[in-house]
Amino acid sequence: MTSIDDNGQNGSVNSVAGRPRDRELERRVYDAAIQIYAREGWPGFTFAAVARAAAVGKAALYLRWEGPGQLLQETLAVRWFPLDGIDTGSFRGDLTQLALTWFDLLTGPNAGVLLHLQADNRTNNEAQPYTSAYGTELIESGRLIGQRAIERGEIAPDLDVKLLKDLVVGGVNARIYSTPRGELTRLIQDRDNFVAKLMDIVLPGDD
Repeated sequence: MTSIDDNGQNGSVNSVAGRPRDRELERRVYDAAIQIYAREGWPGFTFAAVARAAAVGKAALYLRWEGPGQLLQETLAVRWFPLDGIDTGSFRGDLTQLALTWFDLLTGPNAGVLLHLQADNRTNNEAQPYTSAYGTELIESGRLIGQRAIERGEIAPDLDVKLLKDLVVGGVNARIYSTPRGELTRLIQDRDNFVAKLMDIVLPGDD
């Protein structure tokens, strides 16, 4: 997956040869694209819809992205989960940051992205190459968290890091999706305390 941030780092130029980048256009497109995917999923994720929401011409999209799939992949990298953005220097710190980031995603304005990713990856053959690629890199980011912890001597090489990551992410999912809508604001306010308790359960005695 190509990852591009607003500063133009860590990615390739999405334009024809010699065409300068228009970061303001890309910003508007990514903002519109993540909102559309969060609401509609793949069936509503079209260049026409994105162009209309971003107030740009469809031609500008075709000049920068091969199709909606490539745009979706890049949008997820830029506007949803920062795959390579978690490295606090400690294993507990990394898992804590993962939990906090995941919590914010699922309670934020684009929370629908996760549900659409899961549905499209399972049932939509056209979307699957793009949605599954993101899932693969999410798994890889978890592997890197564990690899760094092993290299620092914090955990044993045979520790099931994937299971720990699943417990962290699953714990956040379960608490948010089981919380009644009327109590969600209180949960959001208690975010840091909830994540700290979750980490005490996942990594007991590892302060």
